[in-house]
Amino acid sequence: MAMTFEDFAEAATLRTPDEAADIRRRFDEAFVQSGPTTGLRWERLRRRQRVSLARLWATVAGVEVVDLMWDPPTEGRHPHSCVGPFGADAVVRCRVEDLERGVEWLPEDLYVFDETFTWSAIFTRASDVDGSILLVATSSVAVALEV
Repeated sequence: MAMTFEDFAEAATLRTPDEAADIRRRFDEAFVQSGPTTGLRWERLRRRQRVSLARLWATVAGVEVVDLMWDPPTEGRHPHSCVGPFGADAVVRCRVEDLERGVEWLPEDLYVFDETFTWSAIFTRASDVDGSILLVATSSVAVALEV
């Protein structure tokens, strides 16, 4: 059953600005190519492959909570309405079941990962119509997720 944005916002936990900055730094170290920082994060990922949305939910079934972040609005991209309550540089923690029920309320170019920083699923504006997403993996998790 889907949830309203208000329900999602109430169920989620907003990380402090210091925590968010540290999490973004750790995410970049784990997944993003070093070098120029222009463009969106998902355009600069080291490893990526497409998987279905169904495959993602099946894979993260054992994960209880995840962190979420998004690329801030840039020229030509309009901010999503949910960024306002959370903030453009926010990192939000939520239960996987709440993410699954509330994903429609979250912005494009959404990064989902857990505290291990061994995998990340990215919902992008370039996602396929069939719900494919980009999946990033940096450890043995990659073997389990290969399509």
